[in-house]
Amino acid sequence: MEKLPVDDAVAKFIPEFAAEGKGAITVRDLLVDRSGMIPNNLLNEDKSTPLRAHLHAVIQVPQNV
Repeated sequence: MEKLPVDDAVAKFIPEFAAEGKGAITVRDLLVDRSGMIPNNLLNEDKSTPLRAHLHAVIQVPQNV
């Protein structure tokens, strides 16, 4: 099993994630809630929407940290 390198930028794995100034956010930032994106966490609001739709919505969120 391959391990996820938590200090790599999320954009390394999902290039579109770098939109709206989020290019420097790391996997670790998301795991420890340092990304500034939790107020816009759509996953907690609607469990019936497909994950791909949530990912697209998060990509559109500007970094506010």
